[in-house]
Amino acid sequence: MEIQIKDTEVTKREIKTKRGTSLALYEQKARIAINDEVRNIVITKRDPEPYPPGKYSLHESSFYVDQYNALKMRSAVLVPNS
Repeated sequence: MEIQIKDTEVTKREIKTKRGTSLALYEQKARIAINDEVRNIVITKRDPEPYPPGKYSLHESSFYVDQYNALKMRSAVLVPNS
C-alpha cells in the first residue's frame, strides 16, 4: 500500500465538538494504491503543516487494537518511503 502526495495544498475545516467548542482540522489530498487500484483520498490532521510531495506509507501509530481485538485505524500518520 503506497500513498502519494502531489502538492502541499491544505484545506482548513472547522467542526463542533460534543462540548460545543470549535476544532480545526486540516485536509490534504492524496492518492492511495491498494490491490492495483489507485484512489483519491483525503488525509485529515490537526497540524496545518502539509506533508511534502512524495511517496509514503502508514506509520504503525495509525492503528490500534480495540477491546474486541479488532484492528482499527486512527488518523493517518505518514512516513516517507525510502
